[in-house]
Amino acid sequence: MEEKKKLSLIRRISSFNPSQLAIYLSKQAPQLRLAAARMLSRKMFGKALLEMEEEQGKKFLEGIPDKEIAAIISRLKSDDAADIVLLLEKKRTRSVLRLVKKKKLEKIRPLLKFEEETAGALMQTEFISVKQGSTVAEATEKIRESEAGENLHYVFAVDKKGRIAGVVSLRKLVLSKPAEKIKSLMNTNVIFSYADEDQEHVAKKFKEYDLISMPVLDSEKKMLGIITVDDVIDVIEEEATEDIYRLAGLDEEESVFSSPQNSIARRTPWLAFNLIIVMISVSVISLFEDTLAALIVLAMFLPVVANLGGNAGTQTLAVMVRSLALGEIGIKEYKRALKKEIVVGVINGIIIGFLVGAIATLWKGNIMIGFVLLLAMLANQVTAALAGTLVPVLFKWRRIDPALASSVLITGATDIMGFLAFLGIATLFWQAGLLA
Repeated sequence: MEEKKKLSLIRRISSFNPSQLAIYLSKQAPQLRLAAARMLSRKMFGKALLEMEEEQGKKFLEGIPDKEIAAIISRLKSDDAADIVLLLEKKRTRSVLRLVKKKKLEKIRPLLKFEEETAGALMQTEFISVKQGSTVAEATEKIRESEAGENLHYVFAVDKKGRIAGVVSLRKLVLSKPAEKIKSLMNTNVIFSYADEDQEHVAKKFKEYDLISMPVLDSEKKMLGIITVDDVIDVIEEEATEDIYRLAGLDEEESVFSSPQNSIARRTPWLAFNLIIVMISVSVISLFEDTLAALIVLAMFLPVVANLGGNAGTQTLAVMVRSLALGEIGIKEYKRALKKEIVVGVINGIIIGFLVGAIATLWKGNIMIGFVLLLAMLANQVTAALAGTLVPVLFKWRRIDPALASSVLITGATDIMGFLAFLGIATLFWQAGLLA
């Protein structure tokens, strides 16, 4: 019966791609996960590990012997192998690497030295380079002997000092005569990244130039490795997730698999910061206690002012953060964006203010409350436009991620300005005898 179950399990999971396999394994009991891991090819299991959430991948590796992890690492490309190593606890890393073959270790070690989220950490060291004076026949022979494998798209030409000189596509190489020189075939306009370049800039280059792979160079323009499009897709997803999380005041490492302790440690500081902003808003309301005591009806509409202003600010923020992330905004574009958002804020303020004012007037039978709401909403929508445009740009100028804490500051600004405008105008009208 056990053998039949094993065969059934193997048949089921052997048709999965790494992403499907990662989802399937994450739902199984720990004993079954380990059993499935032993049945799978090490390469397949390694790829599935990399598709999991980081913390989940770490937990999976805890139950696998060092020897087995070393075998998995040996079956993967250098960049994927390095990513598996980074999932290990530091005390296990050394013992696992001792079991990895020397040839593979030489390809992995350089990648572990680069900072995370840089081109160097993203690249793989399997690539093909030939001297620019080589013939097509010599380059073809080198391809046959290489271990570049599935990511072989280009052959890179280097000069006598090992610096990159050009690139030849595999298609062009196959269609050329054996005696033809690489120098006559190569494209000298090579798009590349330096090893210390931020992965977000790398992703932009792939998008801008429609690349399949790109060389990574050191400061002397010597080739260190290549980055392939499959890794860049992961970067794009990672950067988008990071921005979404930060807009919500969360750490990008947060996931549904995080422990309660980790989630509390990551979320509580931002909630505490938010509390400070909220208390400033409350202090603004406290300035108008007499007005609220005399006109208690005003308290009913405070959430309307706060929510609509906060939502408008978040809309502007989302547009600005995306534009900054894509590098669409310079000084000229920023001024145009600011003018446009102010116009949108004014028009939205009039439209939404008129609607809220009309509802308040019909509901409470007091046209002056409606007029106060219209003016307050106009002021709040313009504040939302200004804050949503200015805050992320100021963060970018200070070299801080624009998504970081922007939503908290913008919501705070719209709350404070909304309450100040609404209660301030209401107080002036009340003192002038226009509101009762």
